[in-house]
Amino acid sequence: METRVKQVQGPTAIFKKIALISTLVVAIAAFLPWISAEGFDISTNGMSGDGVITLILAAISFLLILINKWKYVPVILLLLAGAVGVMDWVNASNADASGVILNVEIGIYLTVGASALALISFVIHWIKNK
Repeated sequence: METRVKQVQGPTAIFKKIALISTLVVAIAAFLPWISAEGFDISTNGMSGDGVITLILAAISFLLILINKWKYVPVILLLLAGAVGVMDWVNASNADASGVILNVEIGIYLTVGASALALISFVIHWIKNK
């Protein structure tokens, strides 16, 4: 009779998985729609703007996590990506000078949300391992 032992994963492994998933979400979000113009059939994805920055930040963060150089730098990079998303969100919300209403799309939501998830998981990991 064969018995299997289930491996218990510690908080570091869980944090690492959450950070990896967050970087992938930020990277994917760069290719999704970020802004659309209400009343027009026009939208733009992240790759035609600041999504390039968030993609680069996510890629560097992902690589640093994979090679276990992930203490603070990957989280800082994801926070910068989230800040870019928030900046674009605010700019889109305030850009009505021409009378065109801009709508924030899924790419920005995912960028900001995944960055926030990475920050929350990092803070929880840091508190537990303090």
